[in-house]
Amino acid sequence: MRPPEACAALWLALPGAARAETLAPVPVEIVSKSATLPVLRCRAPWVLGLGQGLDVPQAVFSRDGTALYALVLPHHEPAGDAVTLVRVPLDGKAPAKALAVFPNVSLDLVSAPGPAQVGLVVGQPGQSLGWELWVWTDGHAVRFPWAWEAQRSSVERPTFDPSGTHLAFSVEARSEPENRPAALALLTLASGELRRIPVPEAYAPFAFSPDGTRVAFGGASKENVVTYHPEPRDDAGTLSVFDTATGALLAHPEARGDGRAVGFSPDGTRVAMGSFLARVTLWDAAFRPVFSEVVGGTEDGFVAFAPKRPVFVVSGGALYGRDTQTGAAAWEAEIRLPRKGGSYPVRPGALGFAGDAGLLLFTGDADGFAVAQLDVSTGKPLPLARCR
Repeated sequence: MRPPEACAALWLALPGAARAETLAPVPVEIVSKSATLPVLRCRAPWVLGLGQGLDVPQAVFSRDGTALYALVLPHHEPAGDAVTLVRVPLDGKAPAKALAVFPNVSLDLVSAPGPAQVGLVVGQPGQSLGWELWVWTDGHAVRFPWAWEAQRSSVERPTFDPSGTHLAFSVEARSEPENRPAALALLTLASGELRRIPVPEAYAPFAFSPDGTRVAFGGASKENVVTYHPEPRDDAGTLSVFDTATGALLAHPEARGDGRAVGFSPDGTRVAMGSFLARVTLWDAAFRPVFSEVVGGTEDGFVAFAPKRPVFVVSGGALYGRDTQTGAAAWEAEIRLPRKGGSYPVRPGALGFAGDAGLLLFTGDADGFAVAQLDVSTGKPLPLARCR
């Protein structure tokens, strides 16, 4: 397809652009009476509260850990009410800022490659446009609309590649109008080109290698994929690694557990997968198993490698720090937020990293939503810059 003019502006706003030009932002009008802003207060030196009375369906941290981006709307408001995209600074005392207000339609936040960036994929059901990608850089937005298979296919797990030159998303298998397998779709931002890499399973978790040349998919075994709502099994996992440029299958190592989260180490020499049944598997650069063990936790979680410390973090019912090289246990922590008269456990909804040692957690509880920070090397509370 021929990309619209906005595509060039978006491409220039992202890392990897071949030339430097002035960004031409597309402004987004904020309607003050429709914007919903959280009230920020420090509940402890390591916990920033976002206030009560809000629903926060999605949140992501900036890559540099200096801000939280969240979609918020008033609690118990009608489903069709407006959703506000909010930036919450974590490195200073500035208030939360509303970046835009959208109808409560299909929205997916995406952590963008730039340190002060966030992306938002917006669905436009029933319109000829199909989908839009918005990218905010320092509060200014550019918009890139694209059509996607007559608006009948969903855009799942949208993710930028490490260079910021592609937006990747998972695509379900389709029999009409043509027989197409499940795939990873790669949208080239500079040209608008859309291409597919066939994958074993739709909506499976995936992660790019740090150099962007490989992409790893976790998921269930073929038997589990074709069985409707199967019981989770510890022997039902799979990991597939593809060449990003050619789509060639590079590795398909033995795996156990229905894969729910995947991650590469910062140097690309380790790949980790967490499963539904709380098994964590670690492979080396040749995809030989280094470690495989049930570490606790249930259901969907996160696998995230610390960018500056030799630790990767697995979340489930609790948080588990593991050694990047061996998979050995480094620490285990239950997240307990302070409350008058004591504390209580919560589960993280998003992970991020700040500075050399900070592990950022976004979570919700009966007292509203909060951001907490732990030391990624020890699992102990670490004061937030904003709350010191």
